[in-house]
Amino acid sequence: MQAGSEFSVTPERLVVAENARVMVTAKAGGADKVLWLLRRDGAERVVAADQLSWEFAAGRVAAGRVAGGDSQNSADPLRATLLLKASYGGEVRTREVAITIQDSVPEPVFQLIGPARWDGRSRIEIVPEVQNLVQMQAQGAGTLNVRWVLDDVATIFAEESGKLVLQRAQGSGMLKVTAELDNGGAVVRQSLMIDVQEPPREQEAWVPRPIAEAEQPVDGQFIG
Repeated sequence: MQAGSEFSVTPERLVVAENARVMVTAKAGGADKVLWLLRRDGAERVVAADQLSWEFAAGRVAAGRVAGGDSQNSADPLRATLLLKASYGGEVRTREVAITIQDSVPEPVFQLIGPARWDGRSRIEIVPEVQNLVQMQAQGAGTLNVRWVLDDVATIFAEESGKLVLQRAQGSGMLKVTAELDNGGAVVRQSLMIDVQEPPREQEAWVPRPIAEAEQPVDGQFIG
């Protein structure tokens, strides 16, 4: 139990840069028990107990990532509230710290570079060209996570060092290629449409199956 009777928290308001950490301290003279609670992203949870300081870690945020529904009930990812609760016998006293998080780490800004047409046979590459990589690296957020989504045309592909390699199409039509990039914050998506036109079947080079010296029918092969 701390001596005295003062009950306070310092600072009473916080403005924290994204990814930064700030220490909050308290005085709770005469309190039987102390609890720290954090209200963030629409939920409230206990983060510490029986201690007179706690470090708030802002982590990554995204200004545009706000929960759907009524705006009055939506959780703003750039705001949080730290609560200090102290028990004095049968009385519980509360102090609140309003927290504002600055969305200071840039998200990836990019475009997809690739051909507008493809014969479905030659090897082609789709590359995400990131325009603000230097700025992200300066903030310590230059490591990118990349996920690829292909729609509408079946395709054999591979991922190599952040780029997408299309190896063979299994049909013709408009192929939609979407890249989802993030650097620890919100996911940013960009798409590219490719007109896939496979060559006529008569122009395909067919490779005959090699015949073994001794071949036998598989059991049940010719039974309908």
